[in-house]
Amino acid sequence: MAGAAVVIPAGMHVLIDEDTPALGALSVEGALTFKRGVNVELQAAVVRVRAGGALRAGLATTPHVGRATTTLTATDMRDGPVGMGTRGILISAGGKLELF
Repeated sequence: MAGAAVVIPAGMHVLIDEDTPALGALSVEGALTFKRGVNVELQAAVVRVRAGGALRAGLATTPHVGRATTTLTATDMRDGPVGMGTRGILISAGGKLELF
């Protein structure tokens, strides 16, 4: 799975409870949540949270406890196809990044 492009489809919820391999592009159309109370690292070339998708670490009422690290591994720094670069956490309209 290292280097693979990964899509979390709409309607799917994935809980990160251990370090990931270095993924290729990660597209979140469903939900991706860091497990509360553990130290984990998400590695991906780029993370794209699409409309209807969510990347979460904690909630306003129950903040994340532990370390939730995201390491961006893309090495090609040229501008990407949508003018947003090739490395980042990119949130589309209707997508959510919730960090508490």
